[in-house]
Amino acid sequence: MIVRRRFLTLAVLLLSGMANAQQTGLLYDPEPPANSAYVRLLVAADGPAMTLTVDGKPRGAALAAGEPGEYLVLSAGTHNLKLSGGGQVLETTLEAPAGKALTLAYTSRAPGTQPLRFEDKANTNKLKAVLTAYHLAPGQGPLDVTAGDRAQVVFPAVAEGASVSRPVNPLNIGFGLARTGTAVAAPGAPLAMEYGGTYSLFILPGEDAPVLKAVLNRVERYTGTP
Repeated sequence: MIVRRRFLTLAVLLLSGMANAQQTGLLYDPEPPANSAYVRLLVAADGPAMTLTVDGKPRGAALAAGEPGEYLVLSAGTHNLKLSGGGQVLETTLEAPAGKALTLAYTSRAPGTQPLRFEDKANTNKLKAVLTAYHLAPGQGPLDVTAGDRAQVVFPAVAEGASVSRPVNPLNIGFGLARTGTAVAAPGAPLAMEYGGTYSLFILPGEDAPVLKAVLNRVERYTGTP
């Protein structure tokens, strides 16, 4: 139990996939090594879905534009990440830090583009939820993240390329965007939060205005060597 609690704290995340463990004939999946790194990718720029290889091996489901992947369990150290789709290739060499969780976000598909790198925070208060906003919409300037019909400001003036986090009461509520008090996107990103959970709000480019996407953070099912 001590190992499991340590894993949950370091990983920042709510585990998924445990319900499928019995299909393999095992009651529990193995625990990731204590020095594992947890890395998820997101391609914010519009375009076709991209497939991911890690050190030359396919990993995870294809990433649609604006859709974050699950956190991958990786061994600490150097890894080559390669995204391919629609004739485009994004390649990154990553030094994965032991016991940390990272989000890598690409805001362009131009050759040679490197991702924005965010170190994600753990939830150490099981009576709260942790909410993190990521500004991935170039050219939009600072934006407020608001909550509910009254547009209460949760994160003021989030800068382009930045992320901000805070513990919140776990509510079922919609989130929106505003610029200096004027709504940019009405609360159209609903999120049903739970105690101890961690959640993300991604500010993404849209056709006419930035859009907001709300997600529950998830870790891939771990079955062996990362």
